[in-house]
Amino acid sequence: MKRVNIMGSAPGWEEVPEDNGAIWGVNNTHILRDVDLIIDIHQSRLQPTEEKDLVHLKLLREKDIPTYAIEKMEGFPNVRRYPIEEIKKEFNTDYFGSGIDFLIALAIHKGATDIHMYGVWMKKGGEYDLQKPSVEFWIGYAMGRGINFEVHGNTEILRTHNGLVYGYQTPQKWVDKEIPNHISLKELIERFENNEDLIHG
Repeated sequence: MKRVNIMGSAPGWEEVPEDNGAIWGVNNTHILRDVDLIIDIHQSRLQPTEEKDLVHLKLLREKDIPTYAIEKMEGFPNVRRYPIEEIKKEFNTDYFGSGIDFLIALAIHKGATDIHMYGVWMKKGGEYDLQKPSVEFWIGYAMGRGINFEVHGNTEILRTHNGLVYGYQTPQKWVDKEIPNHISLKELIERFENNEDLIHG
């Protein structure tokens, strides 16, 4: 395996190249576009009580996407258990604070030499303040192993709090992009929820 494109659901996911490496998505990003692999560590979503999660699972079954979860799921032959013990042993850490961490670790484990990340903003505020450090840890781990790692788009990943190099006060490499016109994941799920045939058919 050479290049892995990691895809989140924030604006910028549209920029994932069609024909340059594998596309690995987190959670229900496969609703946005076809992907080659999914990781969804949210056990509650894989045993759904909400309509949007039913859409996620319906499409997951229909598309037969290789999927890693906390455990195997009856009726979903494509869902396998994430190799957490093997991963923790290989990297000598259990520092996982978000689903993106599991994707990066798996890409390293499977021998990726080039990892690109799209649609992962980790904007300040809320849960992303808690998740950003572990994502950056795994990026650093990959880079320390000699893997080329590139983060695309308007993101807080690998950015200081003010976008300046500490002490030098010189701007970091920063590209502010206008948010593209796109259908957000929330909007897309709402469209699916309003289509009874798609949800229950």
